[in-house]
Amino acid sequence: MRAAVNAPGAVIDLLVEHGMKKQAWELTEGGAAVRKPGWQAALKARAGEASGRLAQRLAEARWQLPTVAELQREFSDPTVPALLAHLAREGSVERVDQERYALKQALEEFRRAVEDTLRELGAATPAQFRDRLGLTRKYLIPLLEWADRRGITSRKGDTRVLRA
Repeated sequence: MRAAVNAPGAVIDLLVEHGMKKQAWELTEGGAAVRKPGWQAALKARAGEASGRLAQRLAEARWQLPTVAELQREFSDPTVPALLAHLAREGSVERVDQERYALKQALEEFRRAVEDTLRELGAATPAQFRDRLGLTRKYLIPLLEWADRRGITSRKGDTRVLRA
């Protein structure tokens, strides 16, 4: 409101106070903006409806993560990238790479499986992880690279070791 109305701060404060008394608007959380009472961003409302379907799909996928493009085709919805980014901001999913998102719970399970494998073997190649975890390289490599970026593993040539 301050940016839209060219008036001194004290005048804006009075307008906000008066509008709230008349229930013409309400302050957002943190008081950063005013809005009509009950107004909700369209994406947030849409995310609420679609998040269950996307979360269910990612739960079914576990570690065989579909790409964003695959999810768009599957759901016939061009807003899937924005919805996934919204869910990531809310904390239920995490971006694995430029093309994939996963449920936080699935990534935690993957982290534990990688740590268990590396504690037993000391170091492991993608082929050894593939055999242990039952994943093809298509799904495995993005997850191993995620583990490298997260500081869980460190790549040494073609092998991965636990990072201290």
